[in-house]
Amino acid sequence: MVRAEVGWALRASHDEYTVLASGGPVPGAGDLAEVFSRFSPDVRGADGKSPDSSLRVVLGGVRDGHLGLTFHEWSRDIDAVGRPIPLSRHFSVPYAVLSDGGITYRPLYAALHAMEPPRDGGALRIELSGTSAEEQAASVERFGFGRVAAAASSLLDGPVTVTRAEELSLDERLAFFDAVAALLPYGRRMSLVASTWDDGDSGHVALAFARRRRPGSAELDWRLPSPPVEAVAASGYLRRLSELMEKRPLSAIVEYLAGRTEPLAGTDAVETFQILDEMDMPDAVSRAAREGRLSYDLLHRLFSSGRFRELPSDDDRRYLFNELIIRGRVDDLMVIEPLWTEAGGDFEALAKAARTKLWQLEPELETVRYLWTAERLGFADAFLARLVTCPDPEKSLEGAPGGEAAVARLVRTRSKAEYTLTFSALADNGPVLYELFHQLASDPEADTDGWYERLKRFVPPEILLPFFRVLREDGASVDTSTLSRIVARGPGCLTTLLRTAAAGGRLEGVLPAFAVLLSRGALPDRAFWAAELAGLDPVHTGDQGMLDGLLMWLGHPPRHLEDAAAGDWPRYQEAFELVCGLPGMADPVAARLAAHLRAWPWQSDPRRVAAVTGLASVHEDVPDLARVLLAGRSAEPALSEDGRYASWRRRALARLPYLAAEEVALTLTGLRPEAEPELVARLCAEAIDRRTPLEEVVDHLTLSGWRLDGDRAVRLLNGIRHAFALLGWTRPDAEEFALALGRAIVRTRHPALVEEIREHTARQTLLEIEYQYQLLQNVMMDPLDDEVLYLSDRTRGELVELAEWVMSLARSSRSRTWFG
Repeated sequence: MVRAEVGWALRASHDEYTVLASGGPVPGAGDLAEVFSRFSPDVRGADGKSPDSSLRVVLGGVRDGHLGLTFHEWSRDIDAVGRPIPLSRHFSVPYAVLSDGGITYRPLYAALHAMEPPRDGGALRIELSGTSAEEQAASVERFGFGRVAAAASSLLDGPVTVTRAEELSLDERLAFFDAVAALLPYGRRMSLVASTWDDGDSGHVALAFARRRRPGSAELDWRLPSPPVEAVAASGYLRRLSELMEKRPLSAIVEYLAGRTEPLAGTDAVETFQILDEMDMPDAVSRAAREGRLSYDLLHRLFSSGRFRELPSDDDRRYLFNELIIRGRVDDLMVIEPLWTEAGGDFEALAKAARTKLWQLEPELETVRYLWTAERLGFADAFLARLVTCPDPEKSLEGAPGGEAAVARLVRTRSKAEYTLTFSALADNGPVLYELFHQLASDPEADTDGWYERLKRFVPPEILLPFFRVLREDGASVDTSTLSRIVARGPGCLTTLLRTAAAGGRLEGVLPAFAVLLSRGALPDRAFWAAELAGLDPVHTGDQGMLDGLLMWLGHPPRHLEDAAAGDWPRYQEAFELVCGLPGMADPVAARLAAHLRAWPWQSDPRRVAAVTGLASVHEDVPDLARVLLAGRSAEPALSEDGRYASWRRRALARLPYLAAEEVALTLTGLRPEAEPELVARLCAEAIDRRTPLEEVVDHLTLSGWRLDGDRAVRLLNGIRHAFALLGWTRPDAEEFALALGRAIVRTRHPALVEEIREHTARQTLLEIEYQYQLLQNVMMDPLDDEVLYLSDRTRGELVELAEWVMSLARSSRSRTWFG
């Protein structure tokens, strides 16, 4: 027995008037006309005799958590013109109360039909009794399973109209609705709207009695005990109901469906099929496996519910359980572990499931949970060994190998000293073993000696010893013969040894022997090794120097030169010199260093200058490298004032004296297009000071690609006068050669550029003359009378001479178009 608080609404209506009232919780009470329109059947005629003019009941459909129920009948009262008054009573009952109590339609109708609205306008309070599964099953059998099942199944495809059933009473029709609903999950009542009579085309009414088939609905002929069902969903559901009837009592089916109260809206049949399948879940899962449509959800529900015990054979149980292990998620281990023995868990299936997690974003977080399960089940060593073992792609469950980093992390963090199977497997899987060494090098808390003791029984000494030499801070260096044996194991072993040494700050223990093998040609794939070396992250500057030397020998730029220049440079230089001292290394390294320095901006940073001159001192007999350093002054003329650079320059020119004749060309032709004119002026002044002909200086500027325009030409010619002065020239000599350079530039340049230079020269000169004139005027002016100037006779005479010279220049010039 359950109690419910019921909302209600009344309507008395003809076309020209409507009387409305309501009380209690009624969804949509703000628009009662809309509420009644949703629960009103389409009726033809009102003669008081045919079924459509007697009491009609529309029920079902849930809105805002309430199931609706509406009675339509003729009142005994008449209106002012003598017509019977149509009366509609609507009730809304909480769906949760009905589903919890298993309330069907007939008891609900019986409880509400005779109820009168409370005078206070409040809610109705009723008590309802549920209908047992046996009673509902008896109702299904009374109407005939074929007929009821056909109606229930057809509702999965759309509306259904029951025809040729006029003789049925209202109570029988409601009983039929209950019978139909009993063969569907209780939650279908959310969307199932049924009417005891609807002779029109009400699209929202799913199941109705009528004289003829309603448009868009399937017809169920009452005179046929087993009406045909043709729609796909309907025929499938009917077939499954029939199959269940062969295995289980009808009352059990009804009881199961009555318990599935989760809301099911719309006509989507998928969830309804799944619910029906779950009743016979073991057979449904077996059937899905045979038909190739086995899903993870089915497997999970089968074993989490414990219904796997209903499977017909142990073989089925084992097969499906191990499919769950393989397909399942890591959280399924909580289901799998307790059922391992009972359900027939397979070791290989668990290993396969764990390996599938090795390619995920953070595989160890999930794979370790599989290992925990294996620990609790008593086979952790064998399980971890299985993960370590490199699988055979043709025979193994896992497919191609992978996830070495995750497996190595499991071994490092979860293995125990007694895991002999795991350590034996490590010896046979180089990639995982090498990755383990690398992780030990990256872990400052690692027990290196303890790991050595664990592994020495299984791993050959020619592999184990080199790695532990670089793992121990006091370890000896690896010699070339030992490294050759490492190389014989494949490139993966050697690359991991290098990475391990880098991680532990012990590259100096490996790189010398590696460099020797590289210089001997024992490591032929140059591109591969260049990429591997470039990927290392050395800790010490000595390691950086050796790596950079090797990279340059392989034709790649150095990676650590910039950082080393600002750090422990002597150690870098020493290691770099060691590489260059190996046979056949010096010349390729020098050539690559020269190429790098051409692009690297080293000239303005004293630390970089020191680094570059230090490296170049190793190759003082290499003219190309010396030329690059000499050309460095084209970017920074002040390099000559740097003590280290000046010292290197003296030594270089002493060893390669012919470069002295090239130095001017190197500095001038190396100019950047956007170099400042004042910088260029200094280099040009130095070249002229070294007796370089003016035409040659101009030619070098042309070859350099330095951008010359009118403004930059004037700045160059003004700046070179100052540069000569810095070199100790007298003013007349400085001015003479500056003017000569200007004439040389004008003689060799394109007419259009010459015109631009002349225009800028004239403009700048006139501006300067104007300023100097104003300066003279303002300085010589009497402070009390600005028309009086104090000029000496000498000054006055020089001004007159200058004025005559200017006038002579103006009279002798002529207008000319310089281009075109």
